[in-house]
Amino acid sequence: MNGYRQIENLIYRYAESIDLGDFESLAELFREGEINWMADLWRKRGYQEVLEMTTAAIRIYEDTGTPCTKNIVSNMIIEIDEDRNTAAARSYFMVYQERADWPVEVIVSGRYHDTFVCRNQRWQFRERTVLTDFYGDMSRHLLISLEPEGINEKQP
Repeated sequence: MNGYRQIENLIYRYAESIDLGDFESLAELFREGEINWMADLWRKRGYQEVLEMTTAAIRIYEDTGTPCTKNIVSNMIIEIDEDRNTAAARSYFMVYQERADWPVEVIVSGRYHDTFVCRNQRWQFRERTVLTDFYGDMSRHLLISLEPEGINEKQP
């Protein structure tokens, strides 16, 4: 599989892991990388920190075992520097959520700015920066406040 396709699959795997509620797979994507949410509001590095953050932040519903979301990624631009074994990508995301007691709606949208490194012919995330542009009702999705001091506070 060529580098472009490997990177594209990493970007899509992130979205799929969230939608499946598979936070272990999501954290594995960042075993040697980091996620920077909303311009340094939260920065988590490595498998354990990313796993703890997603587990603490994203609500999983018992009846589905998922957050009942669909993460859509689009407008992907991937630029590979083969001489340095690095790459950068930019894309848009939109997250939909639906529950039996609530209609489908867009709860957040924004942009991903990603960097990648290739080690042993395998591309991996170096850093993902999540930039949010629009918010809907996130109360059914997040267990935490979006304020920095609320990172460990459960919402009602």
